[in-house]
Amino acid sequence: MLSSMNGNFPWSEMFDASCDASASRIYAIGFRAAQRVDDAVMVVLHGALADCTGLFPLVNSFDKFGATRDSLLIDLPGHGRSSPLNTFELQSLAAAVREVVQRSFGNREVVWVGESLGGVLGLLLATDMAAASRAVVLGDAPLGTRADSSVRAAYAYYKSMKINLNRTAINIATEVFGFDANTLDGPGFNFWPILQATPSRLPILAISGTLTGDPLSNLLASARLPRIFDADAAYYAKSLIGDRMLWKEILNGSHLVFREDPISSAEEITRFLQPLP
Repeated sequence: MLSSMNGNFPWSEMFDASCDASASRIYAIGFRAAQRVDDAVMVVLHGALADCTGLFPLVNSFDKFGATRDSLLIDLPGHGRSSPLNTFELQSLAAAVREVVQRSFGNREVVWVGESLGGVLGLLLATDMAAASRAVVLGDAPLGTRADSSVRAAYAYYKSMKINLNRTAINIATEVFGFDANTLDGPGFNFWPILQATPSRLPILAISGTLTGDPLSNLLASARLPRIFDADAAYYAKSLIGDRMLWKEILNGSHLVFREDPISSAEEITRFLQPLP
């Protein structure tokens, strides 16, 4: 899984970057590039109820385009092999990530790459660490009119499959998404202010798949959540922050497009980052 796309191993070192952060044990894997394209570190963040292992292929795929960077994959608190926090509020999750990044790579410049909720965390971190943030890449982040219904549909799917929700799933629903994980009742969430608060010089790339349709029906039929960030979301994002937001679609991808098509995702990210100073 960690081998390069062109047959050459792209890393001079892989290291355990796990550490105690914000009263939680955070699991992380660091990668030092054998030939890095520049000094920026790529920090890759997964979405809610997932873990970092499915994003290894994305990190490895940059070697195919000669764009490998020192990188960091993190299991968010309460996910994968990381222990939970006392609270799952976004600022608490972001604080834990920030501590891991700074312990692993100091104050080096960062490119934040986040799928789903990890993209929202990337926006928060890019604001909190403005001087050190080069760019943010969003993998179908939960922004736009489809976001709330899509997230609720995911929880409805877990219920329909009789999947028992753990503490993390319940707390993420309540503290991050603003509804009851069992009844699906509640006001919901609005992450647009987080995007709007990002530094005015910060370039942002939003990537989504092209799979559309009713979220719950798609999940029941194929276990694939359709895209959340659509054309309406892209246009509204541009109305908030202007042309520093770029939107790209990847054919046949769904909500988890980074995992489904890591090569096309890496190619779009490489094109986005190449002209940046």
